[in-house]
Amino acid sequence: MSDQAAQQGIRGRAGVVLAIVCSAQLILAVDITIILVADVQIKHALGFSEASLSWIVTAYALTFGGLLLLAGRLCDSFGHRRMFLVGMALFGIASACAALSADPLELVLARAAQGVAASMVSPAALALLGDEFTHGPRRSRAFGFWAASGSAGGVIGYTVGGELVGYLGWRWAFIINLPITAAGILAGRRYLPARAASGTRRRLPVLGAASVTIGLGLLIYALGEGQSAGWVSATTLALIAGAGLCIAVFTIHEARSPDPLIALAVIRRRESAASVAAALQAATISAAVYLGSLYLQQVLGDSPQRVGIDTLPVPLGVAAGAYAVTRLLRQGRGGGYQGTALVVGGFGLVAAALAWIGAEARAESYATVLLPGWAVLGFGLAVSQVPLAALATSNASEEVRGAVAGVYSMGQQVGTAIGLTAFSVLAAAYAHGPALADRLHGLQVATLGTSALALAAAVLAGLTLPRDAVAGARPAQADGAAGN
Repeated sequence: MSDQAAQQGIRGRAGVVLAIVCSAQLILAVDITIILVADVQIKHALGFSEASLSWIVTAYALTFGGLLLLAGRLCDSFGHRRMFLVGMALFGIASACAALSADPLELVLARAAQGVAASMVSPAALALLGDEFTHGPRRSRAFGFWAASGSAGGVIGYTVGGELVGYLGWRWAFIINLPITAAGILAGRRYLPARAASGTRRRLPVLGAASVTIGLGLLIYALGEGQSAGWVSATTLALIAGAGLCIAVFTIHEARSPDPLIALAVIRRRESAASVAAALQAATISAAVYLGSLYLQQVLGDSPQRVGIDTLPVPLGVAAGAYAVTRLLRQGRGGGYQGTALVVGGFGLVAAALAWIGAEARAESYATVLLPGWAVLGFGLAVSQVPLAALATSNASEEVRGAVAGVYSMGQQVGTAIGLTAFSVLAAAYAHGPALADRLHGLQVATLGTSALALAAAVLAGLTLPRDAVAGARPAQADGAAGN
């Protein structure tokens, strides 16, 4: 076989791998936002109270974000392909259990199980992407598709979810996962690279994983409790203190453990700043889209189906931005300093779009304010996220790539959970009454807050992201030695 034919064959199989990974990323993102469309039906069907309804989302976010570090570690120990397949199977089983739930407890437990499965799939998928696309423009283009699928998936949960739930009922929000996970497992068994695991069977850091998961869970729960019970109530203060104690235990344990949950080689990498930027990006975008959906429903009076249609500018902007930036990266003009410049520029576009929406949104301003603002928001998100995801895993050896992916994905999920809660609290605090003008004022203030966070993320990215790391570089062998 000629070199050209061999290269074409690799491209063909690599395309299937990319499709599998992007489909998994898409479904994980969809499963977060589709519930926000179905929650009213679920509340009436299963008898949730107002206080307990939020656990449909919280249970998923807690286990997803809290277990990502441990899942990244397991990916490196037991193999990326194996973790991906097991996680997809568990996600399908948990989705079936959620669809068959007959009471609130069953659904919350099923959602928690979905989060566990998602914590396995997400770092494994990102690591598999790094396994298949190790360097060059093809790597940059692959990460562009991966970033676009995750970004668009969150909004597709609103669009497709609104139609699906509106016509077929809330259980279809979970039933739709079954054929997708089954296809992912069958295709994954055949096409995903079955590379050898690290071969090292180290003791699992149970204390570290438990302390960070419980700590993050208490912190997120405290944010929600503070809104209802008060920020200086005994319950809220106890939750915050418990979260701080757990995080302190995790920090001390990691510093003293000879085999920590996060290897020092992962923390000390200059590229780890991308995970912090990813957390800020997720907090900004998730809150902005959520606040926008509240604007559509509470101010404009949109139905769930109409919300899905009106949020289309975001995924369309993401698609346009991903296409533009991947073409730039494919031409070899996105690595190093320019890769960091793209991240900063993307954050700047997001900040500008949100500032425009927050300052100009009125009771009748969708076409003139929200529509163009959301299109720019989606474009800026893709411009920043594509090189950001590539930078996060650049120069990481195969031995630590799963842990690096786990830290990056954890930053996204924790940022999403905290961002949604924090800016929802901010919107409620500045909505001083039930009148339309009061609700609009609260949404405007919170949206301006997301703009300020995006601007802060742009400054942080410009100061901390490496300027000489090429997104498509081959993993450095020294990293593997340092991580073991």
